[in-house]
Amino acid sequence: TLSGRLRWCPICDGYDVADRDVAVLSTGKEGASHSLFLRTYTSRVTLLVEPRNGELDAAQRHLVRSAGIRLVEEPIGAIKVGPTGVIVHLEGSQELRFDSLYPMLGSDARDELGTALGARCADGELVVDVHQQTSVPGLYAAGDVVKALNQMSVGIGHAAIAATAIHNSLGDDFR
Repeated sequence: TLSGRLRWCPICDGYDVADRDVAVLSTGKEGASHSLFLRTYTSRVTLLVEPRNGELDAAQRHLVRSAGIRLVEEPIGAIKVGPTGVIVHLEGSQELRFDSLYPMLGSDARDELGTALGARCADGELVVDVHQQTSVPGLYAAGDVVKALNQMSVGIGHAAIAATAIHNSLGDDFR
C-alpha cells in the first residue's frame, strides 16, 4: 500500500503532511505556486523541477527560495514509492528521501468532442453558462474541461448543476 506516500491534492489532504518532508514534482510554470501552497502545511518542502519540464523564471526562483523551499532542478532518473517514503534518484546519482510526493504536473482539458460539436472554447477550456451549458443548446460540460478549480468536488458540483438544468429542461412529458 502507498499509505499516503503518493498524493494528488494538497487542497484535499495538505493537513495530512503537516510538518513532514514533502516533495512537489511540477513544471517550472506551476511549481512555485504549488510549493508555496504546501509550505503553509510544512516547512520541509522540496520543489523538483526537471529541466525538460520548463524552468522557473528569476522571480519564481526568488519567491521559492525566500519561502525556504528547497529547489532541485536536476533531471530525475527514477522515483520509487515504498512503505516508508518516496525515494527520488537524480540522474547525477544523488538520492533524496521524502515522506510524500505530490506529482503536480497539470492537466490537459480534452475539449475535442465539445468543440467538434460547435461549443465555444477559450484558452483550451469549454465556455459554459451558470447551468454548465455550452454555447450549443443541450450540450453541457463539467469538471476539468471547463474553467474552474480542478478539483473532484468542483466537478461533482458542476455535474449536479448540469443534471438539474437538464432535468428541468425536459418538460412535463418526462416527469
